[in-house]
Amino acid sequence: MFLYFLIDTSGSMDGIKINSVNDTMDNVISELKFYSDRLDMSISVLSFARKAKWMYKQPMKINDFTWNILTASGMTSLGDACKQLARNINKHVNDEEVTIVLISDGFPTDDFDEGIEKLESCLSKKTSNRYAIALEGADTLTLDKFTGDNDNVFELGELERLMEVILSVIGTPRNQGMHGITDSDAYSGWD
Repeated sequence: MFLYFLIDTSGSMDGIKINSVNDTMDNVISELKFYSDRLDMSISVLSFARKAKWMYKQPMKINDFTWNILTASGMTSLGDACKQLARNINKHVNDEEVTIVLISDGFPTDDFDEGIEKLESCLSKKTSNRYAIALEGADTLTLDKFTGDNDNVFELGELERLMEVILSVIGTPRNQGMHGITDSDAYSGWD
């Protein structure tokens, strides 16, 4: 499986949100490494602000991956991120399953429609799952369009629940399955 994280690092994420994302993702990576003997997984992280930027040039096996601290500033180039993600998937993924988790608190400031069209075209020939975690302030209509299924968009009212949501949607052995969050939890605000 290829696991992609798209992380919003625009200016609105500065402060507690980006700090929480960094802490949570470091813990998520540790959790995935703990189960690496049962998970055949490559991971990649693409942050997006004024431009989209890969944490590493290509997907890495989970045991080789180290989380690098992200900082927040600038715009929200989700369209560019979708285009770069499509290119990366076309280059690195053959028949493997693709899971994408988007974390955002804003709305695109670039041409999102062009980007999502390229991503959807790329994923149309692959087995894929797309999830979005909406932090306070997120444009849920955009996230609905990104996932293609509003049941895969999770509004998060409490940052303390971020790790729980991420592990549930990606399905670690501890959580037993891809869809650990029930449909009634979607748009619940997690309050």
